Parts: sequence; C-alpha cells; structure tokens
Amino acid sequence: MVVDASQSIISPLISTKHPICGHGGGPQDAAVRSRDTLAITQMEERMKFLATILLGAGSLCYGQTQIRLDNQAKAPDFSAMTHTRPIQVGSTLPSACASGELFFDATAASGENLYACVGSNMWGRIGENATIGTCTVNLTNNSFNCPGGFLSGDGAASGQIVLFEQAANGQQSISLAVPASIPAGYTLQLPASYPLAGQAMQFSAPDQNGVAQATWVPVVTRALEQQFFPAAGGDSTGYILGPNWSLPVTGGASLAGGGTPPYRQGVVQFASGVKQTAVLATQIPEDWDGTTIVLKLYWSGAYSTGDKAKLEAAASCVNDGQGDVASPLFNPAVSNIFTAAAAGGNARTTTALILAGSALAGCSGGSLFNILVDRDGTDVANDTMAGTVNLLGASVSLLKKLQ
Repeated sequence: MVVDASQSIISPLISTKHPICGHGGGPQDAAVRSRDTLAITQMEERMKFLATILLGAGSLCYGQTQIRLDNQAKAPDFSAMTHTRPIQVGSTLPSACASGELFFDATAASGENLYACVGSNMWGRIGENATIGTCTVNLTNNSFNCPGGFLSGDGAASGQIVLFEQAANGQQSISLAVPASIPAGYTLQLPASYPLAGQAMQFSAPDQNGVAQATWVPVVTRALEQQFFPAAGGDSTGYILGPNWSLPVTGGASLAGGGTPPYRQGVVQFASGVKQTAVLATQIPEDWDGTTIVLKLYWSGAYSTGDKAKLEAAASCVNDGQGDVASPLFNPAVSNIFTAAAAGGNARTTTALILAGSALAGCSGGSLFNILVDRDGTDVANDTMAGTVNLLGASVSLLKKLQ
C-alpha cells in the first residue's frame, strides 16, 4: 500500500492562497503558512509509517500456513480424527532413513508392506522375524536360528521350517543339526548346478578336510520287486512240481526232469506240435504301482540255428467278491517268439513276456494273480523247434510304491 499525500484528506490544508480572501496574502500570512505546512508534513510522515506497519503485519499473518508438530504442538491425539495417514507411502524404500522412521510399500504383498528404519539407512520389514519353538526365522536374509534344534520340511506340516535355496555355484555350504554320533566340523557343500525335475540332493563321504560334496540324484519313489518261482524240483524218488504251479488235466504240460541223484533237476515240459499249458499262481503286492508286470521264462532245449519257439502268457486277477479262483477268466495273451541265433544243445534261454494294459485288466494291489503259460506248437510258422521246451522256472517283476 502506497499513501499519496496529494490524494490525502490533509492535502486541502496545504494552499498558498488565503483561506477566506483567496489571495496570496502578505509576509505575516506566509510565515503562518510555512509553520502550518511543516506540521502537516510531519503528520503525513507519521501516517505513512503507520500504514507501512499495518501492511507488514497483515502479510505476516497470512504467510504462516504450516505448523511443526515436534515443537508447536503439545500431546497430539489422533484417535478422534476422522482421517489419519501418518506413514510415508511409496513403491521403493528410501535410500536414507533415520532410526524410528516408518515406510509403507504400496507394491508389496498384503501383510508385507510395513517397514521400520532400524538404524541409519537400514530398513527392516515389521513382522519379518517369526519364532517357532526355540527357533527364530528371518525371511529377509533367509536364515534361522534354532538353539534347541529344528524340524525342517516344506512348510506343509505345523512347526516345519522351510529351507531356502542358495545359489548353485558349487561354493555355497550349509550346516545341519546332526546327531552326536557324527563328528562336528563337517561342511556340506552344495552342488554346482540346479536340480532337474525329480532329483534330490545326496552327499558324498567327507574328505580329509571334512567337506562332503553334494550331487543331484533321482528321487526314488518306486522299488523293484522280483520273485522267482521254480517250475519243479527233484528228490531220490522222482520229480516234484513247484508249489505255485499247476498242470491242467486237459492240454497240460508234463512233469519231467533229468540228472543223477542227488543232482536231479525237475522241469515242466512242453512238447512240439501241440499247445500245452501250465498255470503259475501268486499274489500282486498291495503296494503295486499299477503299471507293467514282467514275466520271464527260464527254459532249456535243443535247437538249431533259426529254430523258433512261440511262448505265451495270459493273466487273470481275482479280487474280493469275484468268481471262483478254480475257473478264472484270462485276459488276452501276450506272446514272444524265440528265434535261435545259433544252435544250442540244451542251453538255458530266457524269454520275457511283458504284461500291461488290457493284459492286466481287473488287476490291482492285493489281487490273486494267475498266469497261464503255454507253448503254441500249433502255430507252425512261428514254432518250428522240433524238441521240447523244458521250463526251469519263472520270475515275476513289478514296481512297488515307496511309503
């Protein structure tokens, strides 16, 4: 604000004319006018100074728009406020912070947003450390401390601690809580590569420096079970059929053997030119994995180069509540045609018959398992061996599920 004296209410008093006559007046009037002019001038200066002070005070009042809660507020209470947002919000933690500051990460997963400055320029997520029994887990650096021991796992069961993956560079090492029987000071060195699907970690024996190197090996979820069933035996009086074998009355193979006592070998003998059978009875294990079952026939015979023998197997499974085991219904047979690469004089031979799919229809863990074994000598194109097939025994191989 600027005060113009020419426009003030005092300006009419400043005049060189006589206030009544209107003329300039004499010397005495001039002296009076001079004195009055000085007084009026001093009054105007005071008014200008006062106007300046008033304008300055007004500007100071309007310029003060923010207050500091740390030194201009006393005992602030936010509980009654309808809206409060007291924490800094952003998507990236500030590089600098002072102890006690808080930060809300708006891009983090729900429940993992709040951070506290725990030291100069050091942020830590609130709720990062969890206690399980005597163990403290820190998810920031993937570490845990268990003074009283720990239970590791994949976190699926209550109380398990998840072990986090380290870089696969062959240089990282880990330590495990081990029984007192294992000497302390062993270092378990991680593999130099990441695992493939279905692999698990296996450690070698520690070297002279106490370092056990880890490698990746397939995870074993199945175990092979194989059982052998001798076809027949012999004693001083003759030959005895194996306990799991039976010979049908019609079209059955015959019991035979050879050797000089006490070395007598019993066999189940299949003649040429006809179709003869024998039945092996067993049971499928309860923990069978439901895949392939392999039947191997061990036999001997005299044959010439190029001779053929057609061997077949058909399976039948009997479960609880199903028909009589005395008359089982067999699934479609599978066959394997043996062709002699060279002449053999009663040489032992192995023929494998793979049972899978429809050949195992109705079969499951715990089924009574009957296998019909035959030599189809009536198929003259695929069975040309003139001599007998002497069955020594058979093995049944399958995979069992590990617990």
